[in-house]
Amino acid sequence: MKTIFGLFDKKEQAEAVAEFARRSSIDDQHLKVLDSGSPAHDLVEPSPRPRTWKGIRGFMILGTLIFGVFGAFAAVGSITSTGAPVSFAVQVLLLFLLIGFFSGVGLGFVKGRSDAEEEIQRFREAFGQGAVMVVIEADQHVDGFVEEMERQGGKMIKVSKHSRPMPDMSGLDLQVSAVH
Repeated sequence: MKTIFGLFDKKEQAEAVAEFARRSSIDDQHLKVLDSGSPAHDLVEPSPRPRTWKGIRGFMILGTLIFGVFGAFAAVGSITSTGAPVSFAVQVLLLFLLIGFFSGVGLGFVKGRSDAEEEIQRFREAFGQGAVMVVIEADQHVDGFVEEMERQGGKMIKVSKHSRPMPDMSGLDLQVSAVH
């Protein structure tokens, strides 16, 4: 089941999308129209997981390729300059590939998670500034719901397999403390 998130400037736009979803046999249990006055326990946001995995995959491939090229040069250099056996050159190449793989995974996680959290923060800010959110959980016709959201003027439309509760910071007493 996928979750489709869309933000709208006007409640009428959000209601039109909700009505479209109801006509498409989505029941009210899998459909939410939320605004800043909605109860905190109902508020959800996209999960950072898809964006994080995209970053991991990209940097993993990039790191492996870059270190693979360096490893190939090191392997060829070890054979030609020192007369090392081919098995040593293969070990050098594999070592470089492993270094590239793991450094790519690490860098991809950090960069992907950072990008995802930044995107979710923009989503929260737009919602906090008065946008109305429509959340649809559906197995089928996901592209149709996205098209309807775009047609109704939706912004920041996200499709995710996962969602998470939006943090409620309205009741917190945040104060700046003096450092002595």
